[in-house]
Order: sequence, then structure tokens, then C-alpha cells
Amino acid sequence: MAKNAVEEMEATAEATMADLQRQMKAIQSDISAITGTLKTFGKDQAGHVSAAARNAFDHAGEGLRMTAAEARERGEHIAEEVEQTISRNPLTSVLVALGVGYIAGMMARH
Repeated sequence: MAKNAVEEMEATAEATMADLQRQMKAIQSDISAITGTLKTFGKDQAGHVSAAARNAFDHAGEGLRMTAAEARERGEHIAEEVEQTISRNPLTSVLVALGVGYIAGMMARH
């Protein structure tokens, strides 16, 4: 009877070990699948972040181009106003230019 009990315990232990090995293989397979999913998710997220950054840079570049265009238009407008003022008041413009030149020359000497 003791021999029977020992054999029964050994059989139970072997069955338990086999079951544990099957469970370990299943866990390894699950971990492998989860790792693959996480890699794919990480790549997708990196792609989304990259696209968002590219989009932000595109918008920033567009804003800079608009600002440069606005500055150029403003400069052209100011140049036109100065030309019109000089055309309407040529004597005053010449006197102002002489005065500015004189002051700049005086400042350069000191």
C-alpha cells in the first residue's frame, strides 16, 4: 500500500510538472504576443508623434512665411508713403536730409 501511495504521488507530481510546463509555454507565448503588440503600438505612436511634429513645423513655417510677407508689404507701404511725402515737399525733404546728415557727422566725430 505504501508503494501504491508513493507511485500515486509520483504520478501526480509528473502530471503537475507536465501541466506547469504547458502553462509556462502558454505564458511565454502570451508574453511574446504582448511584446509584439507593444512594439507595434510603440511604432504607431511614434508615427503619430512624428506626424504631429511635422504638422506643427509646417504650420510654424507657414506662419513665418505669412509674417515675412506682411513685413515686406508694410515696408513697401512705408517706402511709398516716404516717396509721396518727398514728392509733395521736396525742399523740406532736402533740408531734413541735410540736418540728419549733419547730426550723424557730428556724432561720428565724437
